[in-house]
Amino acid sequence: MNPVTINTILNSAPVIIQAAGKLMHLLRQRQSGGADDTEKPATIEQLQTAVNDITARLDENDAANMEQTRLIEQLARQNELLASAQKRSMQRINLLFVLALVILLALLGLWLQ
Repeated sequence: MNPVTINTILNSAPVIIQAAGKLMHLLRQRQSGGADDTEKPATIEQLQTAVNDITARLDENDAANMEQTRLIEQLARQNELLASAQKRSMQRINLLFVLALVILLALLGLWLQ
């Protein structure tokens, strides 16, 4: 890998790790908060509280989905950058191989004369 590719990976890794950490934290919060859903509301106030709780959870789910989408988008961009850097590296390697082959053939031609 060339230094540009390595720098890209090293510079973007903390952002991806941080986003993944936030996502894991959100998932843990969601799992720990959902244990007391067995009680059915008996009054209008309890029903309204339950509806508000569900609405809040849906909002949290939307936020988590957006965070997941951002993370996937970041990963896709990183993959695109890595693929283009790898393509450039392969082109350079192929060019160097052809040049080395030409030089080898030239040296062989000089040696055989």
